[in-house]
Amino acid sequence: NGLVGQLKNDEKSAQLDFPLDTEVGKQLETVFNQIGSTFLKQGYERDSMAEVYQCWTNHAYAGDYNPYHDHGVQTMAGLSGFLWLKTPECIEKLDEVPTGLNNASGALRGQTEDYVKPIVGSMLVFPNWLKHQVLPFFGEGERRSMAMNWNVTDSEQEIMKHLSEREKIKYEELKAEKEKSDD
Repeated sequence: NGLVGQLKNDEKSAQLDFPLDTEVGKQLETVFNQIGSTFLKQGYERDSMAEVYQCWTNHAYAGDYNPYHDHGVQTMAGLSGFLWLKTPECIEKLDEVPTGLNNASGALRGQTEDYVKPIVGSMLVFPNWLKHQVLPFFGEGERRSMAMNWNVTDSEQEIMKHLSEREKIKYEELKAEKEKSDD
């Protein structure tokens, strides 16, 4: 219900939920969780666990697009990503960097956006707050992708790395109180 895609220009255009509770879905969930957690460890040196909780496929045809948007998650931090599954010939023929984007940063301004050509088998993972869009294409065929969102949960060690000494003491006190009330 919350998907933003404008996929409606062909009778086959669709955004379809991909269930994670099937045999294949559970296998993909395991792989995606490993990818998300590894991304956090290698990209951010963060001792955190990424758990994919939402997955869907986009089936786009000529004129279909996804407007500029970001993704929500259920935790304080999150990841989003997508995997290109199929591209039409008109996209395969495109240059890696479209003309007009070269040196788009200007003299005193750093580059703040980038273009990513869809290539089958390529997967991108990024913080869920990163705004992005999928441009329309015009030609025969289907552009198909799988998208996903991960909740991110920090380990206790990761939480402790970011607390002041006073906050660490308070954290330990609250943890002891909780353990006492659980007994």
